[in-house]
Amino acid sequence: MKGSPGSIGFESKKADVARGELQTRLENVHEKKTRGEIFWTPDGKLVLSVQKGKIHLKMGYWVNRRQYLHPEEALFLIDRGDMKLIRAQGGVVPLEKCWENLLSTEELKQTYHAYAFLRRSGFILRVVQSGACKSSNLVVAFSATKHLSHVKEGSELLYRVAVVSSRDPAPTVAEMQRFVSQDLSSRSVLAVVDDGSVLFHEICAFGSIFSRVNDDVASRANETGT
Repeated sequence: MKGSPGSIGFESKKADVARGELQTRLENVHEKKTRGEIFWTPDGKLVLSVQKGKIHLKMGYWVNRRQYLHPEEALFLIDRGDMKLIRAQGGVVPLEKCWENLLSTEELKQTYHAYAFLRRSGFILRVVQSGACKSSNLVVAFSATKHLSHVKEGSELLYRVAVVSSRDPAPTVAEMQRFVSQDLSSRSVLAVVDDGSVLFHEICAFGSIFSRVNDDVASRANETGT
């Protein structure tokens, strides 16, 4: 998919971090005293057990009054230093091990890069299908909203984001048309992940790709200083 027709010239910063920098984060993050806690159940579920702050309020899903997080959401909070991961047997999971264990499949790694970059750029995301990364039969990995500050209060713009890897064949025009036609009330976006970097393509109803979404992402990144 790399260098395919319709590619646009916006590339994110690396969503992942270098090993040396990761170790520094490990030491700094685990010194924080005000973090919430995510409990890692024996069956692999991620339960928000101790809540701190408000960033988690629009994340995950609820079952029997318990809030569960998707791996992308949990790792984002842990990497920020807002949460720590607690083993079922007790003890805090080190940050580097969180990266290894929560991103247990190649698909999860790809979706995390797109998720983390959009979150750091100021978008509010809702995971629709965790780890959904495939170029055939496109599906919505997550929805993204952003507040429009230049219009009336409360207005938001909604994107449906599908994630694909640059190593896979590019989706066909017919496949993109099918994806767009599922919901014409929102803007459909293709996030192409290449070794941790992300290219965002907006797909219109007739299958062409535009760069408008990248202008939005770049604008949000400038506003937040990322």
